[in-house]
Amino acid sequence: MWQYIKNIIPRIQKFSGELSHTEIFVDKPWALIDEDKNTHEYVFLRDHRLILSVNGKVVEGRWELLPTGKLLINRVTDQILLQQGFIDEGILLLKKSGTEDMPFMLINEKVITDKNPMKYLQKVEAKKLNYTLYKTEDGITLNNNNSSTGNFEVGATVTYDNGIKVNGELQLITSPDKYISLIDGVIQDSYFIKEYDTSLNVKLLVKRHEESGLSIGDTIINFKELQSNTLKNAFNDYLYKLVVFDNNGMITTIKEGTDLSDIALTIFFVFLLITLILLLSFYFSSKTNNTSELIADTARATVDTSSVRINEIKDEAKIDTAKMIDYPEKKMSVKQKAELKELDRKFEKLIYISIGSTEKEVLRVQGQPTSITDYGDDKTFFYELSSIHFHNGKVRGYDNTGGNLKIKIGD
Repeated sequence: MWQYIKNIIPRIQKFSGELSHTEIFVDKPWALIDEDKNTHEYVFLRDHRLILSVNGKVVEGRWELLPTGKLLINRVTDQILLQQGFIDEGILLLKKSGTEDMPFMLINEKVITDKNPMKYLQKVEAKKLNYTLYKTEDGITLNNNNSSTGNFEVGATVTYDNGIKVNGELQLITSPDKYISLIDGVIQDSYFIKEYDTSLNVKLLVKRHEESGLSIGDTIINFKELQSNTLKNAFNDYLYKLVVFDNNGMITTIKEGTDLSDIALTIFFVFLLITLILLLSFYFSSKTNNTSELIADTARATVDTSSVRINEIKDEAKIDTAKMIDYPEKKMSVKQKAELKELDRKFEKLIYISIGSTEKEVLRVQGQPTSITDYGDDKTFFYELSSIHFHNGKVRGYDNTGGNLKIKIGD
């Protein structure tokens, strides 16, 4: 690891922060991991105190940034002078001044949570230099500086830093679906491995040569888990109606899209649904009209009955119709007066509408509206140019522009 870190510093040094910008390392949780895997905690405080802790034992040292740009650290037991190597939010790589010793390395435990500085530096290098990173089966990571062409293309050679040629399969770190295979350090193939959900209770692993979509020549890796070489409508969320593969899992036939029979069936069901909606609409419309006519007939019958009873009361009291308004109290009993008043009230409700009338009473008087707008608690019945406005099922107001509303006088 140390040799790798020494080699990588010159490549990424131009992207380093500056020691003079103390905000990059002050008040951060830095750690040094020694050869015995012990963690030494370092905290550089703003007042230049240095808090050092090993296995819970704390000592207090000092730190100072010299005019030369070098960092002087007093660790109580010794003092070291460090110069800049590579610095960012995750790592401090510092060289002991005047020596070629291994770098003095501190890692930020909040940034490099797995405490793996080599992996972190590889990602930094890839991001800054736009490298393509691959990882081998044993976890070793390579970048495109190792290939003779600078890219992981078929025919390029790939070696480790020590010159040993790479063999086997590499996986792209930045695009986990992509792989390359190598024999004796030479790239033989570049491909993608994609997992597909199916209706067969089997997740298919397909080795593809195109980044997106299936192609003839792609290979189903786990084809032995399938009972048939023909997959019909098996791919969930994909338009592959038919996929056929040979005895080695290689795809030989692909049929995409929707069958004409499926289109015809869809059209038939849509037609059936529209027909059903129209029939239901006609049924409920007829039922509503019949209900309105029944309400109107009942209202007319009730009005006729009320009129007859009012005339009976007048006859019983021997009241002249012309004089009834002027002298009703002289000719009618108290009971007759009360009944007549109640009949008059009911009679008005049967032939007029007023503020507070219900929807049912309006339908009974006015009949079926020409149109209706419904906004939940608020509704409006339109009778040609006139309109009646409801709130919570009762008349709140009206507009008798058309002069065809039977409104009680005074409302």
